[in-house]
Amino acid sequence: MAIGIYKNSLKPVIQQVGLTSLFVFGQPKDIEIVGQMPWLENLTFSMQTLKSLDFLSNLSRLKELHFKLGGTKNLSNLPNIGKIEKLSFMRVRQLMIENLLPINEMKYLKDLSFDTQPHLTDLDWLNNEQVKSEIINCKNFKK
Repeated sequence: MAIGIYKNSLKPVIQQVGLTSLFVFGQPKDIEIVGQMPWLENLTFSMQTLKSLDFLSNLSRLKELHFKLGGTKNLSNLPNIGKIEKLSFMRVRQLMIENLLPINEMKYLKDLSFDTQPHLTDLDWLNNEQVKSEIINCKNFKK
């Protein structure tokens, strides 16, 4: 299900108990409601700037998390969210390597993708060699 809301509440979405995949874009109110949907397995935020990911801690089934066209930089809570196997960042403004360090603490991560991230210069910071990475259109990336 994809939901695009401009300044309206996400509260009605909580009634969708069978929903396993959610794509949220726009500027919805009550974004923290998403964290009260523990049945979610796939979640994408587009055009969002999230100050923190703390509200996602209850998403115990979450396997995929994607950020597109936003400004989310505080990723410190990533290791505490579900069992994320697939993580991607596409055109996330001002995302620096130091913001990405919590990824090293993610136990279940298998696939990591970066698309159009100009500040990504290398993956030397990534400790887990088992993680498959994909780098697309990152102009300053050095192999």
